[in-house]
Amino acid sequence: MVGRCRAADPPGGDPPDMSSTTDPARRSRTVVALGVFVPAVVLLAACGGSKRAAPRTTTTRPKAPTATTTQRSAVTTSSPCGRVTTPPRWQHVIVVIFENHRHGDVIDNRAAPYATELARECGTATNWSDAGSAYPSLPNYIGLTSGQDGKDVGITGDCDAGAPPDKACTTGADNIFRQARKTGVSVKSYQEDMPGNCHIGEGGGYREHHNPAVYYRGDGGGDWSDCQKNDVPMGSLSGGGNLFDDLERDTLPNIAFVEPNNCHNTHDCQVAQGDAWAAKFFPRIFASKAYRDGRTTVLWLWDEDTPIPNVIVSPATRPGTVSADAISHYSALRAIEEIFGLPLLGHANGARDMRPLFNL
Repeated sequence: MVGRCRAADPPGGDPPDMSSTTDPARRSRTVVALGVFVPAVVLLAACGGSKRAAPRTTTTRPKAPTATTTQRSAVTTSSPCGRVTTPPRWQHVIVVIFENHRHGDVIDNRAAPYATELARECGTATNWSDAGSAYPSLPNYIGLTSGQDGKDVGITGDCDAGAPPDKACTTGADNIFRQARKTGVSVKSYQEDMPGNCHIGEGGGYREHHNPAVYYRGDGGGDWSDCQKNDVPMGSLSGGGNLFDDLERDTLPNIAFVEPNNCHNTHDCQVAQGDAWAAKFFPRIFASKAYRDGRTTVLWLWDEDTPIPNVIVSPATRPGTVSADAISHYSALRAIEEIFGLPLLGHANGARDMRPLFNL
């Protein structure tokens, strides 16, 4: 059972260096729309891997854009996108999640020059929904990783998970972490400012309710054991750490979830500050062997406020792709599962297929 939920972050929980730049207009809200993480296309969720659907007519093409997809202009030769025409067999998907803004707050906003330029060099969707119009952060993270609507698993607010055996606000729902574990697909969560592995509670700029792995408690304790091992502190741009070590050593997992701290993710700080951090962070990914070898896809998403900002990056994504198709967090989950041959969970089964739109 799930209970004892709290609706928002406690005041005063952020580090001093963040407080002076807090955006008072933004609070942890999560809008839940039934098509959030995985673009909707009817798909059979069998017990084995699902087959990739043929590209839709809405897919952006260099010389013949469709009515719902357009091409932006001008990319540089150093662009991380448009390097190949045929999608390879992806070995890595990196999902980086920011907080609490609408598409127009970021993309084409002068406060976010890096995100805007990266979207122009790669791709973005202008009609991306979160996991539900009434939800704050946590249910969106749950939807993104389990395919379940928050009300279906009893998590409709930003609540405290509690350490085992406490199950005050947890779920036994199947999830991408469990799927990966059972099929030999590697997965890690990298949480900036997290004090230790699979940390319950908050500290510095770390927020528990932005870390979905700590809320899964099924599979006979398997979810919790996996969290203890693979839900790790990210490290920092200046000091290195787990994520940067994995990039440098070419030991990146197949699926990587990255959550910046509560300033860098634009939750407590302004869009410009998050964009400045991103301008230093993403080039580290694009310079890694995993990306340079042409086998990595990057999904840069915000958690809520439909239509949410997003930037889709891969060597095969056609530069300047802009999709107006109705896709969602469930579409993103579907894309990840199909890339690695996993059955579709929950609302991922039936979500719009985003892979043809961005040539993934």
